[in-house]
Order: sequence, then structure tokens, then C-alpha cells
Amino acid sequence: MTIGYDKFDLDLLGQQPGLHLYTQLCFCFVNPTSISDGAIIDTLEGGLKRLSNHAFWIAGDIMNDGSDHDSTGTYSISRTRRDLHLVVEDHRKTPTYSMAELRDRNFPASDLQEQLYASRMTSPPSTGSTAVFEVKANFINGGLILTIVGHHQVMDMMGQAFLIRLLSRACADQTITEDELQILNTARANSIPLLEGHALAEAERKLQSTTPEHTANIDEPLKPLPELPVQQPSRECSWVFFNFTSSALTVLKSEAASTITSGYISTDDTMTAVVWKYLSIARTGRIGSKAITKLGRAVDVRRYLERPKTYPGLMQYMSHHSRTISQIKEESLGSIASELRVAVDPKTAKLAEDVRLLATKIAQTKDRSKFNFTGAFDPSTSLMLSSWAGVECYDLGFGLGLGLPEMVRRPSFTNVEGLGYFMPKCPNGDIALLLCARIEDLEQLKSDQAFIKYATYIG
Repeated sequence: MTIGYDKFDLDLLGQQPGLHLYTQLCFCFVNPTSISDGAIIDTLEGGLKRLSNHAFWIAGDIMNDGSDHDSTGTYSISRTRRDLHLVVEDHRKTPTYSMAELRDRNFPASDLQEQLYASRMTSPPSTGSTAVFEVKANFINGGLILTIVGHHQVMDMMGQAFLIRLLSRACADQTITEDELQILNTARANSIPLLEGHALAEAERKLQSTTPEHTANIDEPLKPLPELPVQQPSRECSWVFFNFTSSALTVLKSEAASTITSGYISTDDTMTAVVWKYLSIARTGRIGSKAITKLGRAVDVRRYLERPKTYPGLMQYMSHHSRTISQIKEESLGSIASELRVAVDPKTAKLAEDVRLLATKIAQTKDRSKFNFTGAFDPSTSLMLSSWAGVECYDLGFGLGLGLPEMVRRPSFTNVEGLGYFMPKCPNGDIALLLCARIEDLEQLKSDQAFIKYATYIG
């Protein structure tokens, strides 16, 4: 099945110009030199060609039409090349770590940097081509780091994971089903039903009576990463990994479950609660116990809008929560996790209405820069967290003959204080946290016995 259109619409949520960002994921493979560079390159190029034949938009660029002084215009994908392009770089004669050294160091954030291993930076320049999807093969001594990037206006991590899975199968020359192709090429312009009439009026009425943190997505202008304050020497930050072992997660969930205030909490709820709580405590000496700390938690809203779980577009919203530092310090993990669960439980959450209202407002507005995808966010006191723990990555071999990946990580990028990601779950059940915070806060967090009971510092 080959799609021959020359233009492809984005989801309405993708019309926010502040989402001009890339998300990268590194697949780290061992290669004891038994597989040649040429064979790996041929396999990847063949897979990229087969995948782009199934959906032209994957090999396209994002274009903007109709922007002027009072309008951000409309974004869409245009055909700019026939096939997806593979970027190749050989690091074996440069001062980078070997695969054995990365493994011994447990793949710290300081060793996996986007400027080394990604073809597109998280915050790209405002000029030049804006590829939808791109792959870079990095040859290192004893291994291969395969970095796959997707543009955030086009896809969230759930959508990117679907494309990565299809790419792996295309590289292995395996069949992609008609159902998968239909989902892959689903028209996006009407992917989120807009509110009209009474439903719109009622949603707006509820919005006016909602606490400020829950309306932040609509009320505050979004600031893309390049506009965040430049870190000053006194605010020096760093990206680091912490690892939650499978056994520690079992203990964490069991202990949190003893103080829950609702019927069920997930492992993801408890991990989010423990990071928010103990990062807030680590900041106490700097910001004081009366300061407000907010949590912005990224939520996959496909199920609320009855979209396929593999829908490859942008279906992400932020759930907002707030406490004073003193409150979160005294509150149990179970109580915090229970609130997080209520906010995303389909039985209690109103995320479908919230997302539909945001999409409706975007559709009605010329200047889409006024919408805040993340909500009001003070990076010095708050936390913005995305979880990719449920993204299955460790069964993907891309037909390379290298077996399965040793590790899957997001590479570190421009410092953004208060931003974190849970990595895809490892085969042994471990889940790593990638976190950017002030070095002084990280030192406090690393020495907090209550936190390191669950999380091991990697760096």
C-alpha cells in the first residue's frame, strides 16, 4: 500500500508553534565486529525506503502556510524527498566511550549526549529543513547507537514508538498489516472532535470555576525550550539518570499502597509521586517550606478519545497538581499517588472534555502561540514529567543481526530545569529516570536516604 498525497495535515494539538521540538531515543547495540558497517547501513536504508513507501509523510518536512503578524498560520507535512534519509557517523576514532565502557558505567546521561549521537537537536534552529522523522547510525567501538528522532508537532512518544516498531519490521523485511497501514495513514485534521453549542458553553463554564493549575494549558502562553531562561552559574543544572530496580519498585508500590486513598494505584503513579515528593524536599533549603511546587504530568489521551493505542499522531495532555513544600513533605506517597490516579482514571477524569476544549480553542484562534501545552511552570520549584515506561523497545532488533538492544535511553540535551522522563522498562523490570535539576538539588536528592532506598544514582 503506497500513499501518494503531497500534503498531510497535523493534529490540532500539533498546531502549537511552541512544540517545534524533537524527541530522540537511542538504541544501544553490541557489535563485536562480526556484522559489517555496510551490511548494517544497507539494512537500515532498505527499511527506511520500505517504510516511507507505505506513508510518504514520514519522509516529509513540516511546512507553515499563512503566518503573519497576528497569525501563526497552519502547519502541515509536505513531500520533500522520496525516501527517509539515513545519517551515518563513525565515532571509533574519536574520544567517545566504547560499548563496553558504556555498559560498565551503566549508560549515564553525561555519556549519551544529543550533539554526539542525534541527527536533530531537541531545540532545532528556526530556519532550515524540519524533517518529520530521522534515523542516525552511530558506529562506536564494540557497538552501534541507533538514534531515532521524531518531531513533537507530529507525534508524541506513543506515536513515535509505533513508527519505530514499524521501522524495525521494515528493516527485517517483515509484513506490515493493512490495519496498521490504515492507522499509520489516518487523516488527522479531525482526530479530536470539537465542542459545539451547549457542550462548548458548559465546558467553558466549568473552566472558569476550575483551579488555576488545571486551566494552565489554555490560559498561559507556551514557552518553547529556546525561550527558557539561560542557566546562570548559581543555577547550574545537569541531566542525570537514576535507576529504579524491579525489586525496589515492588517495595515502593507495596509501601505506597498501604496509604492509598482510592482503590488502585499504578507503578507509574507511585514512581511519579516519589520523584515529585523527594525532589521537592531536596529543594526545601533553597526555596523554603512555604513555596508552591507544581507537577505537570504528561498523559496519553488516546483511550479517552477512543483512538487506537498505536495512533501515530500527537495525543498528549498535561495533568496538573500542586502542593506547598511543607504539605508534600508530610503527605504519604500513597495519598499523592491516589490523587494522580484519580486525575487519569477514565471513571473520574474529564480529560476527554479538557482536550476537546483545548482543540476547539486552537481551531478558533489565529495566534496559536497563546496556548500552553505544559501549563504555567516555574522550573526552579516544579516538575514536568513524562513516562515512557510502557513503551516496548527491548524486543526490536531492526533486522541488523545484532540481537536486541542492550539499553534504550533518551540522550541528554539542553538543560531544562525541572524536566524528567521515565525510560522504557528494561527486560529485567528496571526503570530509569532521566532528570534535569540544579546540581545543589541533585546533591540533596542523592543523599536523601528515603529516596535512594528506591532509586540508585547513575549520573
